[in-house]
Amino acid sequence: MYIENWHCSNLVFKGLTKDELALLDQNKVDVHYQPDEIIFKQESPCSHVISFYEGQAMEYLEGGKNDKIILRLIKPVEFISGAGFYSDMKHHFSLKAITRASACFIDMGIIKELISKNHAFANTFLKIVHDNLIFSYQKLSSLTSKYQLGRLCEALLYLSNDFYEANPFELTISKPDLGAMSNMSKESAYRLLHELEKDGLILVNGNLITLLNSKRLEEISRNS
Repeated sequence: MYIENWHCSNLVFKGLTKDELALLDQNKVDVHYQPDEIIFKQESPCSHVISFYEGQAMEYLEGGKNDKIILRLIKPVEFISGAGFYSDMKHHFSLKAITRASACFIDMGIIKELISKNHAFANTFLKIVHDNLIFSYQKLSSLTSKYQLGRLCEALLYLSNDFYEANPFELTISKPDLGAMSNMSKESAYRLLHELEKDGLILVNGNLITLLNSKRLEEISRNS
């Protein structure tokens, strides 16, 4: 059974009994994605929650004229449930694979049944949903209160410290997508990357980025 691979490392499922885990396993659908393939689209019906267990993906808001703001990047193991779960049953952001990826879809009816029966699961579920909402609020706050340079520095630090957990790190997103993480055009992203490199704060070699002065980047992120 695939049960040990897709949810045993996902904290949201730790409080479930063996029978409840078996219920999930009997009512799941595994889907595999190629790079750049859409997992779900903003405004589409929200009928399942997702246990993302392989690869990388991006969560983003879609605007007019094909604009997008990347809220965060997803890596294993992540539990994904949109804000529409108990309201309008719609996705309020889009999710797209960055690399080859795999996700497990679980019918919301099963999740609601487990929430009503298992308080530990319900508490963990709510914590994860609210932690993700808080992250999104903080992200949107920084996008509206910081200048472009501060936003780009914040994105670079997020990639190094939280997503790739490495320095140097190799970008698996495009540089225009790095701009979308910072709510700026690709031209602005290229220009500011060049400025940071010229100032000796980063080194860019193709898709490999090295943060040479993380302390200074943090200062710029806080104050710009």
